[in-house]
Amino acid sequence: MTDRSQQQGTVAQRLRLGPGLLESDRAEIVSALSALNRHLGHWRSDQIDLRLSVRDRNFSDQQVALEIWLPGRHSLLAHASDADMNKALVEVRKVAIREIEAEFGRL
Repeated sequence: MTDRSQQQGTVAQRLRLGPGLLESDRAEIVSALSALNRHLGHWRSDQIDLRLSVRDRNFSDQQVALEIWLPGRHSLLAHASDADMNKALVEVRKVAIREIEAEFGRL
C-alpha cells in the first residue's frame, strides 16, 4: 500500500457512492465516516467494500444506508434518518461501529 493510500484510509479508498449521492459529496462523506477507519483496521483495505446510499434526499425523512462487506462474513447494514445530511452520516457511522463491535468485538 502506498503512503498516500494509507493516509486516505479504508473509507476513502473503498467507499462506493450509491443512489442519491454525487461524486461532489465524497469529501464531506469520507470526513464524516473517517472514524470507521479504526474499526476496519483489522482487515486489509482490499478485503473491504463499503457502499453508501440515500433515499429521499433533502426531504425530512431522508434515509442513509451504509453497507459494509467484510471477508468471510455477510454484509453489515447500518441505517439512519435525519433531515440534516451531516447528522444522518454521523448516526449511520455510529450504528456501523456498533454493528462491527457486536459482530467482531472491539478491534
